[in-house]
Amino acid sequence: MPKRSAGCLFALVPVGLLLVLGYLYLDVSVRDSYSGQWTSASTADARAQGVLLQEYVVSPHVLVFENYRAEFTDCWVEERTRTSHDFIFFRRVAKLGEPRLVLNYQGQRLAPDPDSAGEAMLVPGTEGTGRDLAENRYAADPNRLAYHQYVQYPSIRGMLSDSVGNDTLYFSVIRKWGDQRKFQIKAYPRK
Repeated sequence: MPKRSAGCLFALVPVGLLLVLGYLYLDVSVRDSYSGQWTSASTADARAQGVLLQEYVVSPHVLVFENYRAEFTDCWVEERTRTSHDFIFFRRVAKLGEPRLVLNYQGQRLAPDPDSAGEAMLVPGTEGTGRDLAENRYAADPNRLAYHQYVQYPSIRGMLSDSVGNDTLYFSVIRKWGDQRKFQIKAYPRK
């Protein structure tokens, strides 16, 4: 009987090893495919990873717009990277040479706003994709303080077309896409 148990155990070890390697391969494949969309958590994180291109200062630091309050905590331009794994275990990070803007902010609704025509949205320049200024109104507690990260993937040059001297980024806060874009927020390079 002990010989038979040893034989079963000897047969199960390679099967277990194949399952573990298969799981690792699937895990790194999924991570590698999404890695081009990952951003740094902060300016300090981007600097530590060696991808920081430019640090920005946001003014005003705190914005109150109708029923919303937002505090802009960090803003920078970093170089996009992609992670790949050779033979599952050997990690390699490649810089893609593409800049992207990242803006961290905390937004909050000051009072319930159930009848709003739209969310308050943060949009770059005179066009672009908006991001909620506060928690989504369909969330369990839409008035809570929410952490957001605004990421602009296309070339930063397109965002700078509205700027003075092509160094200051402008943002607007709007309720509907038809609203007039008044530049209420500026992000300018830290000297």
